[in-house]
Amino acid sequence: MKLYATTTSERASKGQGGNDFLRSDIYITDRNQPQYRVIVTVEKNGEVVTILESFHFGKWREKFRDVIFTELKGERQKGEHAEA
Repeated sequence: MKLYATTTSERASKGQGGNDFLRSDIYITDRNQPQYRVIVTVEKNGEVVTILESFHFGKWREKFRDVIFTELKGERQKGEHAEA
């Protein structure tokens, strides 16, 4: 299964630029109680950080962390500036 999403912000749609990162939190629940959380953060430099956390005794505890680097292939949008 693949999940695709297109995101935008009000600032970006007006050509004012956007954020330097995108963070997605995905929750896995059992009977409406959180069990696990997957956090995926994509940084401006192409770094992708994935964290798996479990919920125990009212606190999130990190179980796994992975960092990869990828080449961003999106086209530059109106209002974005090239890095020197």
